Amino acid sequence: MLRRVIVTIAVCLFAIAATAANFSSKPGGVTNNDDSCDIAVTPAATLLLPYFEIDFNAPSSTARTTLFTVMNVSRQAQLARITLWTDWAFPAYSFDVFLTGYGVVSINVRDLFVSGRLPSTPTNVIPGPRSDSNFTNPNHLPEMVGECALRPDAIPPGSLTDLRSIFTIGKPVGVTSGCNSSAKLGGTHANAIGYATIDVVATCSTLTPNDPAYYATELLFDNVLTGDYEYVSPDSNSGNYASGNPLVHIRAIPEGGPVGSIVETNLPYTFYDRFTTIGPAYPRTMDRRQPLPSTFAARWIQGGAAGFNTSYEIWREGYTGAGAACARYADNSSKQGVDVVRFDEHENSFALGTGIVICTPPPLSILSLPATASVPSSSSVFPQNQEADVAGWMYINVSNGGSPAYSALPGRDMKTGSSTVTTCARQSQSWIVATMSAEGRYSATWDATPLGNGCSISPKRDSQIGPAAGSTP
Repeated sequence: MLRRVIVTIAVCLFAIAATAANFSSKPGGVTNNDDSCDIAVTPAATLLLPYFEIDFNAPSSTARTTLFTVMNVSRQAQLARITLWTDWAFPAYSFDVFLTGYGVVSINVRDLFVSGRLPSTPTNVIPGPRSDSNFTNPNHLPEMVGECALRPDAIPPGSLTDLRSIFTIGKPVGVTSGCNSSAKLGGTHANAIGYATIDVVATCSTLTPNDPAYYATELLFDNVLTGDYEYVSPDSNSGNYASGNPLVHIRAIPEGGPVGSIVETNLPYTFYDRFTTIGPAYPRTMDRRQPLPSTFAARWIQGGAAGFNTSYEIWREGYTGAGAACARYADNSSKQGVDVVRFDEHENSFALGTGIVICTPPPLSILSLPATASVPSSSSVFPQNQEADVAGWMYINVSNGGSPAYSALPGRDMKTGSSTVTTCARQSQSWIVATMSAEGRYSATWDATPLGNGCSISPKRDSQIGPAAGSTP
């Protein structure tokens, strides 16, 4: 009897050990908790501000603006590269902010466009009592202090004029962008419209994420940043609203390591996939950033006694890859979607599209929007409400037929891939935010619900609306 008990205990201990080993494994076992494509508000290596809008002509008392905050939740000092992209996904300007251990920096994007003032974040400030006592980061390059000391305090006047022009009429007036004045790099609108990325980096420079050298020489992989943003519209004649939301938090998987480190990731592709054309020695997943999903459920409410309004801030992955010619950014001016269905509160549905993802050009011609845009739910780009309900939800699939199969992306240009591709190996990335307002007093902003993640299998022909299943092969 005693022998049987001993054998039973031994078997149980072996099973527990095997289970523990399985939970700590990666391929072939239960996935590590951090090894996930799910996007959550957790410390990250990249933050995305999916949409900003700035009125730099009106007085500050009535001008629309966007503010955002970046926080360092680690005890070591960090550098963050902030890049401003136009609504046609052109990286127009970048600058660096230095964060002490547990440091925080707040930026009113309007300040950049009105006065050119950049946030003051010197590298020689006295660290706080909880920061790293040496005030250093082993992953920062030796030349970091010297290069960061050369950062300008403000955007030079000529560059500022160029920036204002690029973000409002899409055309450069100087040479800041590297494109001549005949190039079209963004849409035409009264206010400056675009989006921003914030990355942890190893030194200060003017490189932007569309340069392959950025990934080999500057990008870091520590999940230490978090942040939020706010939309402020103080003009009582047009709304007098304010609302806020967390930035999109995109983790590096796995995290850590010096600049240029080549570490295997289980991610099938990455957030910066189109730009990581470094060379044969580097994998295309060099940035290790989680990819974003393409399919969302977004609440809407419009009309009624309170005069409710809903708008969707929609960020789309651009077609253009690393080193794209200036003329190619027009490709990002009208990115198509696949399927949009409006449901009211009685399950009535009104649809655009066919529910089919086309993986060969030409793409479907619905939901034609630039790389980032704010669109009212009442817009004709969405199915119109044909019943009496004033509320419901919208199913939005913003993947597009311009994203050919994963193996057919020469130069990561997502619009000129092989026309012989017949299957989708991955979806194009996106993010959707819903903003509701009413009565000139109330406003709220929150993320739409992803129905999958960046690793989900692309929606298939005649697929049913619902949560995604599986992962990209």
